[in-house]
Amino acid sequence: MRRFTIRLFALHASRQFLCWIILGVLLVQASAWAGSIFDDDWKPPTPAKPATPPADPKVSKPAKPPAPVKPDGSDTTPPQVGTQTPSVPAAPPARRAVPAAVEQAKSRKLFKEVFAKELADRSAPSRRALAAKLLEQADTANDAATDQFVLLVGATDAAREGSDLGLCCKAADKLAATYDVDALSIEADAAMKMKLRAETPDVTSGNCLAGLRLSEQLVAAEDYKNASRLLQALRGTSPEGETASLIQSRLKELDALRTATERIAPSLEKLRTAPDDPAARPSPAGQIRQARSERRGRSGIG
Repeated sequence: MRRFTIRLFALHASRQFLCWIILGVLLVQASAWAGSIFDDDWKPPTPAKPATPPADPKVSKPAKPPAPVKPDGSDTTPPQVGTQTPSVPAAPPARRAVPAAVEQAKSRKLFKEVFAKELADRSAPSRRALAAKLLEQADTANDAATDQFVLLVGATDAAREGSDLGLCCKAADKLAATYDVDALSIEADAAMKMKLRAETPDVTSGNCLAGLRLSEQLVAAEDYKNASRLLQALRGTSPEGETASLIQSRLKELDALRTATERIAPSLEKLRTAPDDPAARPSPAGQIRQARSERRGRSGIG
């Protein structure tokens, strides 16, 4: 009996030890799958397609006929006194292309060493502090395109891991202002992956406000799917008072807008393929614009 008890205890201990080994392996794998700041495999997310199809580029307005020319070629129009040629606004500066993966890898390796101490602290407050620091460093790296790109991507990731959606959007906006990436898709992707309910009520409240603004941009881009997912996630943070009511009303309005879009989709397709058909003339897009205008009039977030 004693031998049996000893064997049973040894079997139980070995099973428990094996469970701890398996748990350790899973934790290591989960850490690897989660990625980290300055991850070499980062790629800009693909922008979402709008809910309504774009207009047919082949359909264009008839060209305006040229002005008649007098037989003798003279122009008797009196000159305008005191008038100036209106100035043409300067075109915005062209954005830089995304740096090559090989060059990004070099910069990431360097910054992993430079910010090794900050990267070791994975707490949310430290991640937010790191994001702010990386944004500051990026402002001084205008002459080093690859370094600046990697710093801004790192700031976006650090803000996401720090559960600060507003800071994440700020970094993504700076990234898209200089490089050929889509800020809205980056922000939506980060919002879907981050923990919106932070460790303090103030940060959580800030995430709700930033999320409401982001949902407005997603609706304007007709990305109703991600807008709905984001609002559902914001509701999951258990907001209180006016914020909770605003999130709920946005969800109802979005559901109505999606229903209206699906209902008039066949008419939009007919208008796109047969613009000269009189039956397709009453543009249903006006219904969508009216719904958006009414929704914005009831919104409390700018």
